[in-house]
Amino acid sequence: QFVEKIVRIAGEIGRPIATPDEARDILSLKKR
Repeated sequence: QFVEKIVRIAGEIGRPIATPDEARDILSLKKR
């Protein structure tokens, strides 16, 4: 639900959607 909202907002402002790996890098999350 949260991710869907972010994807929708990102699409509305014309930002390309990051891949899951890119998102983890951006958010500094560890890979599972």
